[in-house]
Amino acid sequence: QLGIKVHETHFSLAKLKSEASEVFISSTTREVCPVNIIDEVTKPCPGPVTLRLLKAFIEKIEAECPSYKPHPKRQLHPALQ
Repeated sequence: QLGIKVHETHFSLAKLKSEASEVFISSTTREVCPVNIIDEVTKPCPGPVTLRLLKAFIEKIEAECPSYKPHPKRQLHPALQ
């Protein structure tokens, strides 16, 4: 729906730290959660792909579940206002 290419593969921690342009975790309870530090390596947080996914997630959930309340910390990021 968003036109984001997905490629699932195994990767090492070293490759994640050196090659990932941005990192996020997704799950039912954490939704789309940006990761900004991996073993003292800083990543842009949240990155543009993470923001697109998070915005799309919020829009979908709000449309289907009117009582949904986002996590308070998420409201701090100006791009999500």
